[in-house]
Amino acid sequence: MGRTVKEGLDYFPLDTVMDTKIKLIKAEFGLVGFALVVMLYQRIYGEHGYYCEWTDEVALLFASENGVDGSVVSELIAACIRRGIFSEEMYNRYSILTSKGVQERYFEATSRRVRSKLKDEYLLVSVADFKINVAEMPISVAEKGIYVDINDTKESKENKSKENKSRVVLCDNTDLYKKPSVCQGKSA
Repeated sequence: MGRTVKEGLDYFPLDTVMDTKIKLIKAEFGLVGFALVVMLYQRIYGEHGYYCEWTDEVALLFASENGVDGSVVSELIAACIRRGIFSEEMYNRYSILTSKGVQERYFEATSRRVRSKLKDEYLLVSVADFKINVAEMPISVAEKGIYVDINDTKESKENKSKENKSRVVLCDNTDLYKKPSVCQGKSA
């Protein structure tokens, strides 16, 4: 029996320097607005990863869970769409919150992951730009939890292998406090 495919993310990157769009949200709504945008990102990245449904019922629950009035959430969503934080087209057509930036970050974070079926109509980016050919990797990085630098070439891997060979240093008991370079070295 196979594992269920994880859709969302456990964590997501948050820029340390706010762009103008987020600064304007903070200027208009204060820290509450900034916090609500971060919580919207948590909802998006945590659920499906690259979008979240946004209906009146979802908005009402979101407002209730975060201790704000529903009208504040409605105004915030409108401001985020107006400023391009979320895609107006996707919101109007499918009642979802997403953006090109959200999708780029999600697909970059999950480039090595086996994904469940994506909803093509929700995509604002080309997923092919974020795929890594896992078949070329000699080990299953997904199952082993091993980091593999995809920029490593065969030649650089061979050089690293040579560097990592251990050395056995032979010293007699009188030379125990000498540096290994003065003892006779022998490759293992």
